[in-house]
Amino acid sequence: MSRHKLKLLLTFLILLALGALARHMGELKPWSLIDWLDVVGEGCVLLVSLAWVLMVLKSRPHGRVTLLLFSGGLMFCCSSWLDWLDEFLHYPEGSHLMSWTESLPAPFGLAMLTWGLWGWHREQLAINAQLKSREHFFREHQLVDPLTRLYTQPYLQLVLERELGLHQQGAKPLTLLAWDIRGFGRFNLRHGELAGDKALKGLAEFLLAGLRPQDLLCRLGGDRFVALLPGTGAGEARALGQALSRQLQERPWLGNRVSLKIELLQAGAADSVDTLLARLQVQLDKDKGPGPFAREA
Repeated sequence: MSRHKLKLLLTFLILLALGALARHMGELKPWSLIDWLDVVGEGCVLLVSLAWVLMVLKSRPHGRVTLLLFSGGLMFCCSSWLDWLDEFLHYPEGSHLMSWTESLPAPFGLAMLTWGLWGWHREQLAINAQLKSREHFFREHQLVDPLTRLYTQPYLQLVLERELGLHQQGAKPLTLLAWDIRGFGRFNLRHGELAGDKALKGLAEFLLAGLRPQDLLCRLGGDRFVALLPGTGAGEARALGQALSRQLQERPWLGNRVSLKIELLQAGAADSVDTLLARLQVQLDKDKGPGPFAREA
């Protein structure tokens, strides 16, 4: 939720402004004219629409689909808010401003929500397709890590051989992006293997969700992960790695417990699979300190 502070503030300010406008334009109804059944019913609609907005902000990262879901939910929430205030306020005859302000956001909001849900549906289809492909390969070749359900180094080498061939033919660039958990051995000793396994699974799920559909994420050894980024230059790969790092720090259940050493390696014309992975190994081992887990109290 912390990564969407500005959206939360915007929601609060818009609802506050609409409430002030409604109070300025209308007069309070006598208690005898208030239909309390409508108050309860429309209040429930308001609470549910507000819950939609909060759940989207809590469960989604930044992105186009999140913005669509948030905007649509907020517009519907604004209509529900003014509809609920109608039960307590009476507006002058012939004034259509509040009627339009109340009615117009709802259909636009529902249209944006539908568009956003379609985008979310497409995301899930892509994830499900990848999960099915991974499950099939696991049954056939046993090249999937049983803990994280990511492909292991032997499968990475098979794919890397094909991608290196395309790269060396000049068809497209090729970059590797690797993450190494610092001080993971000490973390396991201090907190136990179950906590270590949970951290590994959480990091694998986070990285997999943040990468693109064409990227391949593998577990490279006990506490290392590597993503093969086909058709990706160093600049684009660096931007992707930096974005993932920022998002990781916004997840207190994971970002505060895992500190990562991140390395980027672009394939060269003379690289083989073995030399490329060896160069990556050297970069990951270089200047590797004890990590933050050594300083835990």
